[in-house]
Amino acid sequence: MSSNKRYDNNRILVYSCLHFPFHDKRVFDFLNELEREYRFDRVIDLGDTVDQYSFSRYTKSPAALSASDEIKRAKKCIATLGSIFPKVDIMSSNHCDRLYSKAMINGIPREYIKPYKEILEAPPDWKWYKDLSITIDKTRDKVYFCHEKGANALSLAKSISMNVVMGHLHSTAGVNYFNNPIKEMFAVQTGCLVSDKGPPFEYNKKHVFRPVKAACIIIDGVPEIRRLK
Repeated sequence: MSSNKRYDNNRILVYSCLHFPFHDKRVFDFLNELEREYRFDRVIDLGDTVDQYSFSRYTKSPAALSASDEIKRAKKCIATLGSIFPKVDIMSSNHCDRLYSKAMINGIPREYIKPYKEILEAPPDWKWYKDLSITIDKTRDKVYFCHEKGANALSLAKSISMNVVMGHLHSTAGVNYFNNPIKEMFAVQTGCLVSDKGPPFEYNKKHVFRPVKAACIIIDGVPEIRRLK
C-alpha cells in the first residue's frame, strides 16, 4: 500500500489482536498475500497489536520473556508489518494500554511516559485512535470500527443502528446482517491473529474454544472474513 495514497475507502483491510511478539508466525505471509491480491486503500488495526504480558495484572508464568525482551521483539514485528503496510489506523485497546494502566496504578502521570508510537518505533504514517468512523465512498455507508465496545459486534451495531467492525474476541469471527425499517446493516467480528501457544495464553488450556485466526476485507462496502488456515 502506497504511503501517500489518498483514502477512498473502497478496499479496506481490518485485522485485530496480533499480540506481538506472540503472534501466529504465518501472519506476515498471510497479510502480504492479501495486500498483493487487493492493494488496499486503507488498513485498520483494531488493537491489541502488542501483548505487553509483562505488565499484565494477572498471575504470570516464570517462563515468560522479560519486559525488555518482549518490547524488543515486538518492535521487530512492528518494523516487519510496517514494511507491508506503511500507513495504518490503529484503535486503542486493553493490551496496548497496559503500560499506561500500570503507570496510573503507581501514580505516574501519562506525561512522564513516551507516546506509544515512539515506544514502538512505528512508521510515521501509523496513527492511533480511540475508535473510528468512516464512509465507504462507493456506497456512502458509514462504518464504525473499535476494539471492544459492548458484548460483541452484533449487539453494538443494533444498539447504535450502524455498521460495526469489532475485534477483541479471539474465538469468534464472522459477518452478521440485520435490518431495521430504514436500511440493512452488517456487524463483523474479525477474529484474531495471535498464536495460542506460549506463556501468555496458557489460560486457553482451561477453555474448549480456540482462537479463530482471520482478518476482514471490505470491498466496495461488502465485508468478508478471510481465514488464516
